[in-house]
Amino acid sequence: MYREKNKATCRSFIQHVFNEGNLSSIRDFVSPDSLNHELDGLDVPSEHSPEWFANLIHLYHLAFPDLRVEIQDQVAENDRVMTRLRMQGTQEGRLLGIGVSGKKVDITGIRVDRLSEGKIAESWFQWDTLGMLMQIGALPDLAREPRNAPWATETPSLPTPVPVSLLPPKVKQPRPRAGRLKPAA
Repeated sequence: MYREKNKATCRSFIQHVFNEGNLSSIRDFVSPDSLNHELDGLDVPSEHSPEWFANLIHLYHLAFPDLRVEIQDQVAENDRVMTRLRMQGTQEGRLLGIGVSGKKVDITGIRVDRLSEGKIAESWFQWDTLGMLMQIGALPDLAREPRNAPWATETPSLPTPVPVSLLPPKVKQPRPRAGRLKPAA
């Protein structure tokens, strides 16, 4: 029963916070000492307050005012809920220094939440960042059109082959033989 309750909490979180933009309700879903691993490797601390997380979501709402997150699948096991998502929106605002493109984005992602005492205590969120950047035209042409890259016109060179005289001699091994088969009874 608690698995279904955890899944419902994650569904409500996505609906209220992401889709409805009700950022003030974030404390209803996220514990005050939550860990967010989606930013691991960046120069930001991994521990964030729910308000910090709400501000991050707000940045995406400014960039994509029509942002919609659709739950495509959910699986719960013990204290974790995996949610497969589809995100759609039109970039009508700047996104972390990327200019407005006016282009539609349609990407997928996976979110794993660990719940404790009915709230999200830890989360991992992987989504198609490369796909989003390609769809809004934020990548240089060379990255999107490899035929235009400088190395595309170079003649590929093959590695120099090892002279046969340096290779170890092949030793002929006898082929293993199968035992005599008996007819089925």
